[in-house]
Amino acid sequence: MSLTAEAITTIAKLAEKGQETQVTPMPGDDKRVMVTIGGDTKMHDIPPPLLKSSIMRLPDLAVALEVYKNDKGAIVYHNEAYIKLLPSCDDTRESIVMRLPLHEQFQTLQRLTSNPHPVGQRQMVALLSHDLKGVLDDEVLVSLRGMEFRRDTAGHAGIDHGKESLGQSVEAAVVSTHQDVPEFFTATVQVYAVDGLERRQCVRLHLEIDVEQEKFSLRALPGELTVAMQNAQSHLRDVLVGILPEGTPIVEGTP
Repeated sequence: MSLTAEAITTIAKLAEKGQETQVTPMPGDDKRVMVTIGGDTKMHDIPPPLLKSSIMRLPDLAVALEVYKNDKGAIVYHNEAYIKLLPSCDDTRESIVMRLPLHEQFQTLQRLTSNPHPVGQRQMVALLSHDLKGVLDDEVLVSLRGMEFRRDTAGHAGIDHGKESLGQSVEAAVVSTHQDVPEFFTATVQVYAVDGLERRQCVRLHLEIDVEQEKFSLRALPGELTVAMQNAQSHLRDVLVGILPEGTPIVEGTP
């Protein structure tokens, strides 16, 4: 017979300090045990294991709430990483959790922003056409594909987007056969890889060109990813309000 941690704790509390305690399982009954303390024998119920469940779909939150709610009332918490349903608002030990995995494209923007790594033109085209496929205006990719680096003599001093001086005698510049490569543009990206949370959020990006090295760096402007996550959390709350029974407390945070 296997006892849960909760059952062991309960039995331990029954024993008085300094007295011998013996626990005897009941044949055919896994919900009760016979406990002998100092010669006194009594039957005791074994408490069931605490509820620690997980779900995969948003609509199942309402199902779980209906099944496990009690008279003290349930409460739902949400944050960037998960949604947690507490069947009893005064007991945080029991819970039902739904994890919120980030969408791969949002993770790509996080990685590019936190750890900028300059890449060549071919790699940047591959990044935009594969990893970030569908999140940018097609004109950005067309411009990037049609550009080339050019070096002219008798240049002037100064630095501009896609153009910088390499001393007073050589000028490096970016030339596109289509149109100028934009320095700033907007991506529309899905934050969570969760059915029901497909709403895209806008993220302003900065494309930096190192003309001398013929390299590109792409990253989100300061605060853009934070705002996108905040908007995604706001949308999540709206979805929860629509899914859960009216009046269910919904809190952004951690229990």
